[in-house]
Amino acid sequence: MRVTAVMLSDHATVREGLLHVLGGGINRLIRDPLPAPLSAMLALMLEPDSLDDQLETHNLEVTIKHARAEGDDQVAKAVMTLRGAAPAPGPLPSLPVVVPLQNVPITQSGTHSITVRLDDEPVAVIEFEVGKAADPQVDQSR
Repeated sequence: MRVTAVMLSDHATVREGLLHVLGGGINRLIRDPLPAPLSAMLALMLEPDSLDDQLETHNLEVTIKHARAEGDDQVAKAVMTLRGAAPAPGPLPSLPVVVPLQNVPITQSGTHSITVRLDDEPVAVIEFEVGKAADPQVDQSR
């Protein structure tokens, strides 16, 4: 099984084997004040390598970390079991997956990473930046 797409999005759902993504490709979030909820979802597309791969059960692990100069701080971890199923005749279908991360608490600004592991192997890493709202500019022209 391999990951063919991964993105942080405003919202994502799966219906009839299709992945529906709204506001996909987030790489910067403004959260002020902190702590605040992440308020985003992770959308994934997985492709089986073979029929046997399609029929197997796979473990999916998603870890969010805050990167700091002195090390990484784990923010949250989600673990899912993907149960295999016999596909209809024809080409092997893609497997859309949505990981709800809306309520994950973000406590610090800065760079964060999301690591996706499939069956204990790292398969994707994406980064996003959390910033605070800029201070209002004071009009000093008068």
